[in-house]
Amino acid sequence: MSVETTQGGPVHRAAGRHSAARRLLVRLAPAAWCTSLYLLLRPENFGLTPNALDPFFYSGYTVNLDDALRATGIRWYFISRWSAYLPAHYFTVIAGPFLGRLLFRLVLTTAAVVLLRSLGRASRWRWEQTLLASTVLITMPMFVRALFTDYTEHAVVGYGVLLVCLCLRPRQTIWTTTALGVLSGLLLVANPTSLSMIAAPLTAAIVVGVRTYKSRAAFAVAIGSLAGVTILLGAWYFSWRFGVAHIYRPTIHFMENGPGRDPLKSPRLDWLGRFTWIYGPPIVLAAAAAVLCIRKQRPSAMEWSIAGIVLAQYIYQIVDQFLRDSDGLEISYYWSNMYPSFGVLLALVIARMAEGASRRRLIALLIGWLLLLKVGIPDALLLPVGLGFMFLAVLVVALIAVTARASMTAAGAVLGCFVLWTQIGAPPYDPTAYHPYNMSPRYDKLYT
Repeated sequence: MSVETTQGGPVHRAAGRHSAARRLLVRLAPAAWCTSLYLLLRPENFGLTPNALDPFFYSGYTVNLDDALRATGIRWYFISRWSAYLPAHYFTVIAGPFLGRLLFRLVLTTAAVVLLRSLGRASRWRWEQTLLASTVLITMPMFVRALFTDYTEHAVVGYGVLLVCLCLRPRQTIWTTTALGVLSGLLLVANPTSLSMIAAPLTAAIVVGVRTYKSRAAFAVAIGSLAGVTILLGAWYFSWRFGVAHIYRPTIHFMENGPGRDPLKSPRLDWLGRFTWIYGPPIVLAAAAAVLCIRKQRPSAMEWSIAGIVLAQYIYQIVDQFLRDSDGLEISYYWSNMYPSFGVLLALVIARMAEGASRRRLIALLIGWLLLLKVGIPDALLLPVGLGFMFLAVLVVALIAVTARASMTAAGAVLGCFVLWTQIGAPPYDPTAYHPYNMSPRYDKLYT
């Protein structure tokens, strides 16, 4: 036997080095892709419509936490939301104000791509499917607008997507349980209203990812305990590091006294016909159900889970808005509670529809998606208002179902483009008639 074919010979060592280099490239690919998308699309960095309130607090906490704590005197409930600004603060210490905050967001999006890729492995996605699905997830204007603000919504959508992806895993381990507990604690600290977003995914994880009743009880207790430990550790850290005796006192005081009617809440309901992005979940669910029926396919356990999560959260949003007189539907930063499950649902549906497509066709779809984001649409293509939009949505869902008979890929392209259109082509609306802040639903100028 020649030396080149022995286990420790030159050929084997070269193959080992090549394999190691390939594994390294695969591991670095999500971070490289997220960075490339940022450089290509150049999103508005810290909010499509920033107002005078949010950056004053959160940018200050991120850039110079000691001075900001002294300046606020620990009187505002903003200080309690440390999971939104503390990680970015330490990234800022390392890399400077702009680059540090950007790196924090790139880390969140990279982690989202990694976890979505893990779900794709369970469904045997090809790399082109993974690339397309992950790009749809992290470039949706609803996601990027929230991620690049300084308000707490960037933490809610960032941590929330990670939590939803982990909850959809077919089997939970000690590591995923730990991650879910910590993420739940971070989300509750960032914004207590995110409890409505946490409940449905965790319920799905308990039912699908854990097999026995005894294990389910232990899983639920472990997540609750770890979330509590995360919250308590935050209180201890601020007491030890900054001398803040009770970091959560401002938020508790705020919740006990009640905020009253939100000044951003519209006194009329005309926004229902103009905030077309809020109809994304039922459009995607209806289209997916129609396509599966037409193609006579059965959804997987993961697809059942994400559909149930989205439906439960959407019903909660409706009930919260109209029965509890809240504002979760009409104010975009509260809508960030809905995006994690909705974004993952859309990514999974697009990946399912792309199963039989050729590599060339999937790359073409990816390029088309990015061009549509970058170029936008002319004002002549803005969506109709009210009943006109509802009629159009029904027609599009019917078109997707008919198209799926001939080509699932084409049906997926229609679905993705229409859901994107609901965000960048919303009809004109001027909320400043009711309050001083520009909370426009138009996301068409997000990418520059």
